[in-house]
Amino acid sequence: FPVTIDQITQKILTGERATTPELFSIMVPGQLGNGDFDTKVKCFTKFVIQPDQRVFEDAVNNILKLNGFNIHYKLKQFTINK
Repeated sequence: FPVTIDQITQKILTGERATTPELFSIMVPGQLGNGDFDTKVKCFTKFVIQPDQRVFEDAVNNILKLNGFNIHYKLKQFTINK
């Protein structure tokens, strides 16, 4: 079956759990400059980035604890400067 660029793009976005193509600098005709990019970033951060960060932090903290370190590891939250 011939695979179109749109199908490949959609599969990549789905695999990365992206809520919108704009997050990966992929512009969609008819949706350019709709002004809610900040909201989309906040949603992606809340529902994708932060849960993954918690899983990573828990794993690092468990490894540290198993090796006798009394340290609590926490990632810093990222911010986007305009």
